[in-house]
Amino acid sequence: GRYDAPPGSGSVEEDIEEEIWSEFENDGVDFPNGFASFPWTKEYKEASEASAKRRERGAYLVRKAEKEKNMSQNQLWELASVYVLPEWRKKGIGSELIRRLMAKHITVGRKRGDVYLLTLDSTKNWYRDFGFEETDEPPASMALEIAAGGILTKIIGAQLVCMQGGNINRVE
Repeated sequence: GRYDAPPGSGSVEEDIEEEIWSEFENDGVDFPNGFASFPWTKEYKEASEASAKRRERGAYLVRKAEKEKNMSQNQLWELASVYVLPEWRKKGIGSELIRRLMAKHITVGRKRGDVYLLTLDSTKNWYRDFGFEETDEPPASMALEIAAGGILTKIIGAQLVCMQGGNINRVE
């Protein structure tokens, strides 16, 4: 059933309907019956107003969920500066950071090709182990960072590399 489905596979509308139904059951406004169900009665007007508020809230929640979904789908994900202190290296800490980032990325329904990073040429093989590949076509939104990074790496005698991709499981 629905309760053992993978994260993100449910229906936003169904979740919102459940939330609104729960609010309806607990809002304290009784559904009028008998003579109280005529449109000119106080009880009918109260129930009608409560119903209108629930519809407005439901529509708001759907709009909010759609906006959040669109934001997460259109957002650039950049892996920035994975640094582990020398005394803590070779213990899997950096690898675990990458795995957790990529797992979060996949949980929200993103593709591995949506993740970019800038690194030094000397560290690109470590990222390759995670499925990252060099790219000559970085997103335009990274142009300023690439330009600044290119200048800084030339000063230290290194080369800046842009990479894209990534997997949860590191190839050992």
